[in-house]
Amino acid sequence: MADDLPVVPFSELSTRTLLSNIGRTVDGQAFAYRSLGASCKRIGSLKGFDVFVHLEHVDLSSNAIKDVEPLKSLPHVVKLNLSQNEIKELRPWEEASFTHLAHLDLSNNSLKELPSLAPFPALLSACFADNGIKHIGDFAGHEKLDTLDLSGNSLSNLTGLGNMPELKHLNVSANELKDLGGLEGFPSMRVLNVSKNGIQSLEGPWGEMVDLREIQASKNALVDIKECVTFRQLPLLRRLGIADNPWRLDSETDVRTEALICHWRLEFIDGQAVTKEELETARLLNVRRLSQEQEERRQAEEAAAIRQDD
Repeated sequence: MADDLPVVPFSELSTRTLLSNIGRTVDGQAFAYRSLGASCKRIGSLKGFDVFVHLEHVDLSSNAIKDVEPLKSLPHVVKLNLSQNEIKELRPWEEASFTHLAHLDLSNNSLKELPSLAPFPALLSACFADNGIKHIGDFAGHEKLDTLDLSGNSLSNLTGLGNMPELKHLNVSANELKDLGGLEGFPSMRVLNVSKNGIQSLEGPWGEMVDLREIQASKNALVDIKECVTFRQLPLLRRLGIADNPWRLDSETDVRTEALICHWRLEFIDGQAVTKEELETARLLNVRRLSQEQEERRQAEEAAAIRQDD
């Protein structure tokens, strides 16, 4: 929204063109509009919004909204888009109950702490991307959440983020993470994006995430490619993103080959399909290394035996 344009309260807008999807109310006693689209309307306050109690789909993105309290009057809302506003906190919602809310988008706002999801018992997806969030705070998890986007924030660790038994997709890319501590409590995880951080080690509670299919860890500070061996704890892992890390590699190999040695079941590495030729190259290199290691052990044992005889 252009800074030189004045903001207006919602009550001054003509809602005739904003409302759509007329249908029966939840109680079946009347008809009402169930959708409202008011994106890019320079809305500064939501005064007058409390009369639309039957709305189920609300788009208030790209405005100048700061106070979310009037939205407490939406007991039936299912999808709520408040992205690109000026919201700093959700405290006015602490005592509210959005019983049916399944999808919440609060990206590109001014939140500094991850808010509690307690007011949203039916929530399935939540987006808090690009807010500048620095702390997990009193976040207590969520029983039903499937997708959580925290990308583009300022998180230095993930401690306190767990306790989400149904979470399948987690995006914490473009934060300030140095490790993967705090990932406990995600037994249903399938897709994890930790790219664009400062992560130096791949150590994590992978044994708790046996359903994990995809990990994106590109653009970090990873140097030891052999740490990828820890992913053998993930039998269903098929997609791995590890490009643009300062890997230390021998001249005889490359990142893709080393990744395949660590996890033979990978099908895509950095977005490109694994070929049969790559699998064979990795297999032969691994066999050669194992033979070399076996020979080195044999020689070491012989040397030790000679010293013992002397």
